[in-house]
Amino acid sequence: MAFTEIDIDATGQFSGQGRLPSELSQIIKDIKTIDLFKQLFAKFVELQRSYAQAMHLDKKLIGPERFELMDLLDDCLDLLISVRAKYQPDGVFVMEAPDLGRRLQIQIDFDRWKASGSLGTKRKLTTNQFTDWLKRMTQERLPVVLKYFGEISRDGILTPEELVGLSKLIDRLFFSAVIVREAVSSGEME
Repeated sequence: MAFTEIDIDATGQFSGQGRLPSELSQIIKDIKTIDLFKQLFAKFVELQRSYAQAMHLDKKLIGPERFELMDLLDDCLDLLISVRAKYQPDGVFVMEAPDLGRRLQIQIDFDRWKASGSLGTKRKLTTNQFTDWLKRMTQERLPVVLKYFGEISRDGILTPEELVGLSKLIDRLFFSAVIVREAVSSGEME
């Protein structure tokens, strides 16, 4: 269960905090990036299972089901931040998607993260169906990130340019998950 708090106001200003699965120092030296990606993929599979189970009987998300999905999305956010933190040993970095007006300052202290910034004013996804979003994430977006990571890590050295490319992909996943979490929380997405 995640310990994540997120607040997004009407103008898109974001403030949030959460807990990483491990202390930053452990993530940097002991945990392999591919293992974080495996955990992330497993969380998305768990999201699919949980959503299918919630919608099975009544085709509605009720309180506990909605909270379970939000907890799983929070776990995904924590893992995405962990991947980014792995390559930011000082624990301070920016996640951004400038073309969408999204920029967050992230600060990590031991096993906790804090973030503030803007998600921009356009925060609607192209679909309001959770299953469509999950399918796109697990069949398109996550495989692209994994393929890219496989290509850039083949030689065992990640260049600054390769890290920038990886960061852009991770940041897009993060922002998408935050926006979906907001939609699930508010009941806009089922």
